[in-house]
Amino acid sequence: MGKKNGNRKSDTAEPVAERSAASGSPTRPCASEADAGPRSGEAANIFKILKEIMEVQKEIKQQLRDIKSELASVNQKIAVAETRIEKVEDCIQNVEQILSKTIKILHHQEGKLLDLEGRSRRKNIRIYNVPEGAKGSSMTEFVGKLLRDALDIPSAMKLEVERAHRALFPKPTQDRKPCSIIIKFLRYITKAEILRRAWGKKRVFFDDKLRYFDQDYTALHGPAETQRILRSKASTKAKKD
Repeated sequence: MGKKNGNRKSDTAEPVAERSAASGSPTRPCASEADAGPRSGEAANIFKILKEIMEVQKEIKQQLRDIKSELASVNQKIAVAETRIEKVEDCIQNVEQILSKTIKILHHQEGKLLDLEGRSRRKNIRIYNVPEGAKGSSMTEFVGKLLRDALDIPSAMKLEVERAHRALFPKPTQDRKPCSIIIKFLRYITKAEILRRAWGKKRVFFDDKLRYFDQDYTALHGPAETQRILRSKASTKAKKD
């Protein structure tokens, strides 16, 4: 009886195995085979990532080397520029010193020239408000008649007019004042006496028109320029206060 039952079990097991093989139903793989697939894929991904990181590192190192070389070049250029700037600053300092000395010399020479020009005009006077074309044939004769008639100069007094002419300006138009007349006397005493008489009368008329007498100032030291300088000094002082 026992042998029959054992044979039956074996007989039944074999047909079952054959049926399963014939039907093609999958069988479950073992645990080691199941874990081998995912692990190999993860390793491939990690290797790929590491490879990309190494390539990025190489690029970064190359960029750093390029940056270092550029910085070295820039530093060299900066050093050259600093050297040139120092030389230029030294040159500018020297030029400033030279210019300062030159300006002092020019001011000194200008003062001497103005003094010489002023001395050359010491014997001159100016007459203002004399119409253009009123001189006639000779300016010297016209000026002599004007001085004697307007200032009541006696005939015994010699005027000794060395030169007389209009100021060296373009002829003015009708709506502008006429150019002044410059008179140079041979002697300073005569010029001083003429001004004393003119300023003593205060209002000098000739041909029923008011005439004005004044010194022949230099261009930079005339009355208008003097007033401008005084106004400038006053405004500067007011600003400081």
